[in-house]
Amino acid sequence: MKTATEILLSTRMGALAALLVLAAPFSASAQTSDDGVEVMRDAAELRDIIRDHDPDTINTALVLTNQGGPATIARCVAFNAHGEKIGRAWVRLPANGLRIMLASDVAGGLDFVGSIRCHARGDVVGSAFIVGPGLTDATVHHSFTWNESRIRAQVVVSY
Repeated sequence: MKTATEILLSTRMGALAALLVLAAPFSASAQTSDDGVEVMRDAAELRDIIRDHDPDTINTALVLTNQGGPATIARCVAFNAHGEKIGRAWVRLPANGLRIMLASDVAGGLDFVGSIRCHARGDVVGSAFIVGPGLTDATVHHSFTWNESRIRAQVVVSY
């Protein structure tokens, strides 16, 4: 007597349905929609952010640097002052390269004061600058365990 799986696979449509079911988890896991939007700012854009900044706004630039090894992805989450998640974003870091995210990128354009936490495979460090009528650096904490970096910008702002 055939099992239900054998019967299903014995027909062409059944075999096609089985392939689609098997393929679905792989395509879903490759997507990064849960990680938010991809940010693609390189080092040259930091100069433009500082020079051409609207004096009536304030934002935090988070600079993530891959200190070695292969290219990696950093995933970041923004939290408001109440500790609630308000947005996500991610960035591809080339080997030995850096990329810039703004607090407004991670928060989806929302005005907020809070923090941003990021994690990445490999040795990644962060720096933060609050860009407004003036420019100031902000405190960033790093922790590194075997092949994983965690970066926390304690105070970020976007208005």
